[in-house]
Amino acid sequence: MNNQSTIVGVLLRVFSIISMGTLAIFLMLSIGSFTQSKMVTSPFDSMKGLGTSVSSQFFMDMMAVEIPQMKSDINSSTFSQKNVLHFVFRYVTSINPKDPKSLLANEVPGLAMEKAILLRGGSNIDEVVEPLDLRPPSQPVELDKNIDNIKVDTIIETNSSDNDEKPISETNKQEESTTNQSNEQPIVEPAAGGNPLVFIYHSHNRESWLPESGQAYDENINIISLGKRLEKSLKNLGVVAVSSKKDYKTTVADYNWNFSYKYSLKTLEEAYVVNSSLQYFIDIHRDSQPRDITTVEIDGENYAQFYFIIGANNPNWRENESFAYKINEALEKTHPGISRGVWSKSSIYGNGEYNQSFSPNSVVIEIGGVENTLEESNRSIDLLAKVLSEIVWEAEKVDAGVGG
Repeated sequence: MNNQSTIVGVLLRVFSIISMGTLAIFLMLSIGSFTQSKMVTSPFDSMKGLGTSVSSQFFMDMMAVEIPQMKSDINSSTFSQKNVLHFVFRYVTSINPKDPKSLLANEVPGLAMEKAILLRGGSNIDEVVEPLDLRPPSQPVELDKNIDNIKVDTIIETNSSDNDEKPISETNKQEESTTNQSNEQPIVEPAAGGNPLVFIYHSHNRESWLPESGQAYDENINIISLGKRLEKSLKNLGVVAVSSKKDYKTTVADYNWNFSYKYSLKTLEEAYVVNSSLQYFIDIHRDSQPRDITTVEIDGENYAQFYFIIGANNPNWRENESFAYKINEALEKTHPGISRGVWSKSSIYGNGEYNQSFSPNSVVIEIGGVENTLEESNRSIDLLAKVLSEIVWEAEKVDAGVGG
Protein backbone atom coordinates (compact mmCIF):
# COMPACT_ATOMS: atom_id res chain seq x y z
CA MET A 1 0.00 0.00 0.00
CA ASN A 2 2.84 2.36 0.88
CA ASN A 3 4.54 1.53 -2.44
CA GLN A 4 1.38 2.37 -4.36
CA SER A 5 1.04 5.68 -2.50
CA THR A 6 4.66 6.49 -3.31
CA ILE A 7 4.20 5.74 -7.01
CA VAL A 8 1.03 7.82 -7.16
CA GLY A 9 2.81 10.66 -5.40
CA VAL A 10 5.71 10.56 -7.87
CA LEU A 11 3.33 10.53 -10.85
CA LEU A 12 1.40 13.48 -9.45
CA ARG A 13 4.62 15.45 -8.97
CA VAL A 14 5.80 14.66 -12.52
CA PHE A 15 2.40 15.66 -13.91
CA SER A 16 2.46 18.87 -11.87
CA ILE A 17 5.94 19.75 -13.11
CA ILE A 18 4.98 19.14 -16.76
CA SER A 19 1.76 21.12 -16.35
CA MET A 20 3.52 24.04 -14.68
CA GLY A 21 6.22 24.04 -17.34
CA THR A 22 3.65 24.08 -20.13
CA LEU A 23 1.71 26.83 -18.37
CA ALA A 24 4.89 28.88 -18.00
CA ILE A 25 5.61 28.59 -21.74
CA PHE A 26 2.08 29.69 -22.65
CA LEU A 27 2.33 32.62 -20.24
CA MET A 28 5.59 33.68 -21.88
CA LEU A 29 3.96 33.40 -25.30
CA SER A 30 0.99 35.49 -24.16
CA ILE A 31 3.14 38.18 -22.55
CA GLY A 32 5.37 38.28 -25.63
CA SER A 33 2.42 38.56 -28.00
CA PHE A 34 0.83 41.34 -25.94
CA THR A 35 4.09 43.27 -25.74
CA GLN A 36 4.71 42.88 -29.46
CA SER A 37 1.22 44.09 -30.33
CA LYS A 38 1.98 47.32 -28.49
CA MET A 39 5.49 47.84 -29.83
CA VAL A 40 5.69 46.35 -33.32
CA THR A 41 6.52 48.77 -36.11
CA SER A 42 8.62 46.40 -38.22
CA PRO A 43 9.30 42.66 -38.28
CA PHE A 44 12.55 43.17 -36.37
CA ASP A 45 10.55 44.33 -33.36
CA SER A 46 8.62 41.08 -33.27
CA MET A 47 10.80 38.40 -34.78
CA LYS A 48 12.58 37.52 -31.58
CA GLY A 49 9.24 36.73 -29.96
CA LEU A 50 8.73 33.21 -28.70
CA GLY A 51 5.86 32.42 -31.03
CA THR A 52 7.79 33.30 -34.18
CA SER A 53 10.65 31.00 -33.22
CA VAL A 54 8.42 27.94 -32.89
CA SER A 55 7.73 25.72 -35.88
CA SER A 56 4.14 24.66 -36.53
CA GLN A 57 4.93 21.04 -35.67
CA PHE A 58 6.76 22.05 -32.47
CA PHE A 59 3.81 24.19 -31.40
CA MET A 60 1.32 21.38 -32.11
CA ASP A 61 3.42 18.93 -30.12
CA MET A 62 3.60 21.40 -27.26
CA MET A 63 -0.20 21.70 -27.30
CA ALA A 64 -0.53 17.89 -27.41
CA VAL A 65 1.10 17.66 -23.98
CA GLU A 66 -2.16 18.98 -22.51
CA ILE A 67 -4.55 18.01 -25.33
CA PRO A 68 -3.80 14.39 -26.40
CA GLN A 69 -6.29 14.60 -29.31
CA MET A 70 -3.93 17.04 -31.06
CA LYS A 71 -1.12 14.49 -31.20
CA SER A 72 -0.13 13.72 -34.79
CA ASP A 73 0.01 10.14 -36.00
CA ILE A 74 2.12 11.12 -38.99
CA ASN A 75 5.13 12.93 -37.58
CA SER A 76 7.21 11.96 -34.57
CA SER A 77 7.06 14.43 -31.69
CA THR A 78 9.47 17.37 -31.74
CA PHE A 79 8.60 18.32 -28.16
CA SER A 80 11.68 16.85 -26.48
CA GLN A 81 13.93 18.17 -23.73
CA LYS A 82 16.67 18.72 -26.32
CA ASN A 83 14.46 20.78 -28.64
CA VAL A 84 12.95 22.82 -25.80
CA LEU A 85 16.39 23.70 -24.42
CA HIS A 86 17.63 24.50 -27.95
CA PHE A 87 14.67 26.81 -28.55
CA VAL A 88 14.94 28.62 -25.18
CA PHE A 89 18.72 29.03 -25.54
CA ARG A 90 18.36 30.61 -28.99
CA TYR A 91 15.64 32.95 -27.74
CA VAL A 92 17.55 34.12 -24.65
CA THR A 93 21.05 34.43 -26.16
CA SER A 94 20.45 34.91 -29.94
CA ILE A 95 23.07 32.18 -30.41
CA ASN A 96 22.43 29.10 -32.53
CA PRO A 97 24.23 26.12 -30.94
CA LYS A 98 24.40 24.50 -34.39
CA ASP A 99 26.07 27.56 -35.94
CA PRO A 100 29.37 28.43 -34.16
CA LYS A 101 29.64 31.62 -36.23
CA SER A 102 26.69 33.01 -34.28
CA LEU A 103 28.91 33.16 -31.18
CA LEU A 104 30.92 35.94 -32.80
CA ALA A 105 28.31 37.49 -35.08
CA ASN A 106 27.53 40.40 -32.77
CA GLU A 107 31.17 41.06 -31.88
CA VAL A 108 33.15 40.74 -35.13
CA PRO A 109 32.48 43.40 -37.79
CA GLY A 110 31.06 41.85 -40.95
CA LEU A 111 29.75 38.61 -39.50
CA ALA A 112 26.48 40.15 -38.36
CA MET A 113 25.82 41.36 -41.91
CA GLU A 114 24.55 37.86 -42.72
CA LYS A 115 22.06 37.88 -39.85
CA ALA A 116 18.39 37.20 -40.52
CA ILE A 117 15.46 36.83 -38.16
CA LEU A 118 13.21 33.77 -38.25
CA LEU A 119 9.53 34.61 -38.70
CA ARG A 120 8.07 31.17 -39.32
CA GLY A 121 10.06 27.99 -38.83
CA GLY A 122 9.99 24.89 -40.96
CA SER A 123 8.96 21.54 -39.51
CA ASN A 124 12.41 20.82 -38.08
CA ILE A 125 13.04 23.22 -35.19
CA ASP A 126 16.27 21.39 -34.40
CA GLU A 127 17.98 22.63 -37.58
CA VAL A 128 17.35 26.38 -37.67
CA VAL A 129 20.04 27.81 -39.93
CA GLU A 130 19.69 31.27 -41.43
CA PRO A 131 20.06 31.98 -45.17
CA LEU A 132 23.43 33.19 -46.41
CA ASP A 133 23.77 35.74 -49.21
CA LEU A 134 27.28 36.12 -50.64
CA ARG A 135 28.15 38.53 -53.43
CA PRO A 136 29.97 37.27 -56.56
CA PRO A 137 33.70 36.68 -55.96
CA SER A 138 36.28 38.77 -57.76
CA GLN A 139 37.92 35.58 -59.05
CA PRO A 140 36.21 32.49 -60.54
CA VAL A 141 35.64 29.63 -58.12
CA GLU A 142 37.24 26.31 -59.03
CA LEU A 143 34.92 23.32 -59.23
CA ASP A 144 35.52 20.71 -56.54
CA LYS A 145 36.84 17.73 -58.51
CA ASN A 146 35.39 15.37 -55.89
CA ILE A 147 31.83 16.35 -56.75
CA ASP A 148 30.23 13.52 -58.72
CA ASN A 149 28.78 14.16 -62.13
CA ILE A 150 25.07 14.32 -61.38
CA LYS A 151 22.27 13.89 -63.91
CA VAL A 152 21.12 17.19 -65.38
CA ASP A 153 17.40 17.65 -66.00
CA THR A 154 16.45 18.12 -69.65
CA ILE A 155 14.62 21.36 -68.82
CA ILE A 156 17.91 23.18 -68.27
CA GLU A 157 18.46 25.95 -70.77
CA THR A 158 21.22 28.49 -71.18
CA ASN A 159 20.61 32.17 -70.70
CA SER A 160 19.25 33.71 -73.88
CA SER A 161 18.29 37.30 -74.58
CA ASP A 162 16.39 36.49 -77.77
CA ASN A 163 13.02 37.37 -76.26
CA ASP A 164 14.14 40.04 -73.80
CA GLU A 165 13.44 42.98 -76.07
CA LYS A 166 10.03 41.74 -77.21
CA PRO A 167 6.89 42.93 -75.44
CA ILE A 168 5.88 40.41 -72.79
CA SER A 169 2.41 40.00 -74.27
CA GLU A 170 3.90 39.16 -77.69
CA THR A 171 6.26 36.62 -76.16
CA ASN A 172 3.34 34.99 -74.33
CA LYS A 173 1.33 34.63 -77.55
CA GLN A 174 4.26 33.01 -79.34
CA GLU A 175 4.89 30.55 -76.50
CA GLU A 176 1.17 29.81 -76.11
CA SER A 177 0.93 29.07 -79.82
CA THR A 178 3.86 26.67 -79.58
CA THR A 179 2.33 24.98 -76.54
CA ASN A 180 -1.06 24.51 -78.20
CA GLN A 181 0.59 22.75 -81.14
CA SER A 182 1.95 20.11 -78.80
CA ASN A 183 -0.14 17.22 -77.54
CA GLU A 184 2.23 16.40 -74.68
CA GLN A 185 0.16 18.27 -72.07
CA PRO A 186 -3.61 18.34 -71.68
CA ILE A 187 -5.19 21.71 -72.34
CA VAL A 188 -6.25 23.41 -69.09
CA GLU A 189 -8.67 26.31 -69.11
CA PRO A 190 -6.50 29.19 -67.86
CA ALA A 191 -7.31 31.34 -64.84
CA ALA A 192 -8.30 34.98 -65.27
CA GLY A 193 -9.27 34.40 -68.88
CA GLY A 194 -5.66 33.63 -69.81
CA ASN A 195 -4.27 36.97 -68.65
CA PRO A 196 -0.79 36.81 -67.08
CA LEU A 197 -1.03 36.64 -63.28
CA VAL A 198 2.45 35.63 -62.09
CA PHE A 199 5.69 37.48 -62.81
CA ILE A 200 8.94 35.61 -62.13
CA TYR A 201 12.23 37.46 -62.06
CA HIS A 202 15.76 37.24 -60.66
CA SER A 203 17.50 40.15 -58.94
CA HIS A 204 20.68 38.05 -58.87
CA ASN A 205 20.17 36.42 -62.23
CA ARG A 206 23.64 34.86 -62.57
CA GLU A 207 23.44 32.75 -59.41
CA SER A 208 24.56 29.27 -60.42
CA TRP A 209 25.57 25.90 -58.95
CA LEU A 210 28.98 24.28 -58.60
CA PRO A 211 27.88 20.81 -59.78
CA GLU A 212 26.39 22.30 -62.95
CA SER A 213 28.66 25.11 -64.12
CA GLY A 214 31.65 24.91 -61.80
CA GLN A 215 30.90 28.46 -60.69
CA ALA A 216 28.76 30.12 -58.04
CA TYR A 217 27.83 32.76 -60.64
CA ASP A 218 27.65 31.99 -64.33
CA GLU A 219 26.57 33.89 -67.44
CA ASN A 220 24.96 30.91 -69.15
CA ILE A 221 23.87 28.25 -66.65
CA ASN A 222 22.08 30.08 -63.88
CA ILE A 223 18.93 30.70 -61.87
CA ILE A 224 17.04 31.93 -64.94
CA SER A 225 16.45 28.29 -65.90
CA LEU A 226 14.41 27.83 -62.70
CA GLY A 227 12.26 30.82 -63.65
CA LYS A 228 11.58 29.27 -67.05
CA ARG A 229 10.71 25.97 -65.41
CA LEU A 230 8.30 27.65 -63.00
CA GLU A 231 6.68 29.59 -65.84
CA LYS A 232 6.06 26.45 -67.89
CA SER A 233 4.88 24.39 -64.92
CA LEU A 234 2.37 27.09 -63.95
CA LYS A 235 1.02 27.29 -67.49
CA ASN A 236 0.49 23.52 -67.48
CA LEU A 237 -1.63 24.06 -64.37
CA GLY A 238 -3.74 26.78 -65.96
CA VAL A 239 -1.94 29.85 -64.60
CA VAL A 240 -0.31 32.13 -67.15
CA ALA A 241 3.07 33.32 -65.94
CA VAL A 242 5.86 35.45 -67.36
CA SER A 243 9.52 34.97 -66.48
CA SER A 244 12.23 37.57 -66.97
CA LYS A 245 15.42 36.51 -68.72
CA LYS A 246 17.18 39.84 -68.23
CA ASP A 247 20.91 39.72 -67.56
CA TYR A 248 21.66 42.93 -65.68
CA LYS A 249 25.42 42.74 -65.99
CA THR A 250 25.25 43.05 -69.77
CA THR A 251 22.19 45.31 -70.07
CA VAL A 252 22.80 47.91 -67.34
CA ALA A 253 25.38 50.63 -67.87
CA ASP A 254 27.92 50.88 -65.03
CA TYR A 255 26.48 47.74 -63.47
CA ASN A 256 26.96 47.40 -59.70
CA TRP A 257 25.86 44.21 -57.92
CA ASN A 258 24.95 46.25 -54.82
CA PHE A 259 22.13 47.89 -56.78
CA SER A 260 20.60 44.61 -57.96
CA TYR A 261 17.16 45.28 -56.45
CA LYS A 262 17.10 48.76 -57.94
CA TYR A 263 17.57 47.19 -61.38
CA SER A 264 14.99 44.46 -60.81
CA LEU A 265 12.44 47.00 -59.54
CA LYS A 266 12.59 48.64 -62.95
CA THR A 267 11.98 45.20 -64.49
CA LEU A 268 8.89 44.83 -62.30
CA GLU A 269 7.56 48.23 -63.28
CA GLU A 270 8.09 47.60 -66.98
CA ALA A 271 6.38 44.20 -66.77
CA TYR A 272 3.38 45.70 -65.00
CA VAL A 273 3.03 48.47 -67.60
CA VAL A 274 2.74 45.81 -70.30
CA ASN A 275 0.51 43.49 -68.24
CA SER A 276 -1.52 45.23 -65.55
CA SER A 277 -3.21 41.87 -64.81
CA LEU A 278 -0.09 40.68 -62.96
CA GLN A 279 -0.82 40.02 -59.28
CA TYR A 280 1.98 37.79 -57.96
CA PHE A 281 5.68 38.67 -58.10
CA ILE A 282 8.23 35.97 -57.34
CA ASP A 283 11.96 36.76 -57.11
CA ILE A 284 13.79 33.42 -57.42
CA HIS A 285 17.28 33.00 -55.91
CA ARG A 286 19.49 30.22 -54.62
CA ASP A 287 21.16 30.35 -51.20
CA SER A 288 24.90 30.24 -50.48
CA GLN A 289 24.75 27.68 -47.66
CA PRO A 290 26.37 24.26 -48.33
CA ARG A 291 24.52 21.19 -49.54
CA ASP A 292 24.00 19.53 -46.15
CA ILE A 293 21.96 22.57 -45.05
CA THR A 294 19.95 23.15 -48.24
CA THR A 295 18.97 19.59 -49.19
CA VAL A 296 16.31 17.21 -47.83
CA GLU A 297 15.46 13.64 -48.79
CA ILE A 298 11.73 12.93 -49.04
CA ASP A 299 10.41 9.54 -50.16
CA GLY A 300 13.81 8.58 -51.54
CA GLU A 301 14.25 11.76 -53.64
CA ASN A 302 16.52 14.73 -52.92
CA TYR A 303 14.90 18.17 -52.95
CA ALA A 304 16.42 21.64 -52.77
CA GLN A 305 14.94 23.32 -49.72
CA PHE A 306 13.17 26.68 -49.62
CA TYR A 307 13.95 29.90 -47.78
CA PHE A 308 11.41 32.74 -47.87
CA ILE A 309 12.77 36.28 -47.35
CA ILE A 310 10.66 39.23 -46.15
CA GLY A 311 11.94 42.82 -46.18
CA ALA A 312 11.69 44.45 -42.76
CA ASN A 313 11.84 47.95 -44.24
CA ASN A 314 8.58 47.47 -46.10
CA PRO A 315 5.91 49.21 -43.96
CA ASN A 316 3.35 46.65 -45.11
CA TRP A 317 5.60 43.65 -44.46
CA ARG A 318 2.85 41.70 -42.67
CA GLU A 319 0.90 41.29 -45.92
CA ASN A 320 3.96 39.90 -47.70
CA GLU A 321 4.74 37.66 -44.74
CA SER A 322 1.19 36.32 -44.88
CA PHE A 323 1.64 35.47 -48.56
CA ALA A 324 4.97 33.73 -47.91
CA TYR A 325 3.51 31.87 -44.93
CA LYS A 326 0.65 30.57 -47.07
CA ILE A 327 3.14 29.10 -49.56
CA ASN A 328 5.37 27.79 -46.78
CA GLU A 329 2.54 25.98 -44.99
CA ALA A 330 1.20 24.41 -48.18
CA LEU A 331 4.65 23.04 -49.08
CA GLU A 332 5.25 21.73 -45.58
CA LYS A 333 1.84 20.06 -45.48
CA THR A 334 2.64 17.72 -48.35
CA HIS A 335 6.44 17.59 -47.99
CA PRO A 336 7.50 18.13 -44.35
CA GLY A 337 11.06 19.42 -44.15
CA ILE A 338 11.02 21.02 -47.62
CA SER A 339 11.14 24.55 -46.13
CA ARG A 340 13.69 26.16 -43.83
CA GLY A 341 11.16 28.81 -42.91
CA VAL A 342 10.16 32.42 -43.51
CA TRP A 343 12.92 34.89 -42.62
CA SER A 344 13.27 38.66 -42.54
CA LYS A 345 16.18 41.00 -43.15
CA SER A 346 16.45 44.73 -42.55
CA SER A 347 18.65 47.20 -44.42
CA ILE A 348 21.30 46.59 -41.75
CA TYR A 349 21.63 42.97 -42.83
CA GLY A 350 20.46 43.05 -46.45
CA ASN A 351 18.53 45.10 -48.96
CA GLY A 352 15.74 45.53 -46.41
CA GLU A 353 12.91 46.06 -48.89
CA TYR A 354 13.39 43.58 -51.74
CA ASN A 355 10.83 45.40 -53.94
CA GLN A 356 8.06 43.98 -51.75
CA SER A 357 6.21 47.25 -51.26
CA PHE A 358 5.39 46.90 -54.97
CA SER A 359 2.75 44.28 -54.11
CA PRO A 360 1.51 42.40 -51.04
CA ASN A 361 1.92 39.25 -53.13
CA SER A 362 5.63 39.77 -53.64
CA VAL A 363 8.28 37.54 -52.07
CA VAL A 364 11.89 36.43 -52.40
CA ILE A 365 12.17 32.65 -52.59
CA GLU A 366 15.57 30.98 -52.32
CA ILE A 367 15.65 27.45 -53.69
CA GLY A 368 18.51 25.23 -52.61
CA GLY A 369 22.11 26.33 -52.37
CA VAL A 370 25.29 26.64 -54.36
CA GLU A 371 25.99 22.88 -54.09
CA ASN A 372 22.57 21.65 -55.17
CA THR A 373 21.88 20.28 -58.64
CA LEU A 374 19.38 21.47 -61.21
CA GLU A 375 17.53 18.18 -60.94
CA GLU A 376 16.97 18.72 -57.21
CA SER A 377 16.01 22.35 -57.74
CA ASN A 378 13.57 21.49 -60.52
CA ARG A 379 11.80 18.99 -58.28
CA SER A 380 11.24 21.79 -55.79
CA ILE A 381 10.18 24.21 -58.54
CA ASP A 382 7.43 21.82 -59.61
CA LEU A 383 6.16 21.64 -56.02
CA LEU A 384 6.18 25.45 -55.87
CA ALA A 385 4.23 25.64 -59.14
CA LYS A 386 1.53 23.35 -57.75
CA VAL A 387 1.19 25.40 -54.55
CA LEU A 388 1.15 28.75 -56.37
CA SER A 389 -1.46 27.51 -58.84
CA GLU A 390 -3.67 26.37 -55.95
CA ILE A 391 -3.35 29.80 -54.31
CA VAL A 392 -4.23 31.54 -57.59
CA TRP A 393 -7.21 29.27 -58.26
CA GLU A 394 -8.49 29.74 -54.72
CA ALA A 395 -8.31 33.50 -55.17
CA GLU A 396 -10.18 33.13 -58.44
CA LYS A 397 -13.00 31.33 -56.63
CA VAL A 398 -13.18 34.07 -54.03
CA ASP A 399 -13.27 36.79 -56.70
CA ALA A 400 -16.01 34.90 -58.50
CA GLY A 401 -17.99 34.47 -55.28
CA VAL A 402 -17.81 30.68 -55.45
CA GLY A 403 -18.56 28.99 -52.14
CA GLY A 404 -19.35 32.30 -50.44
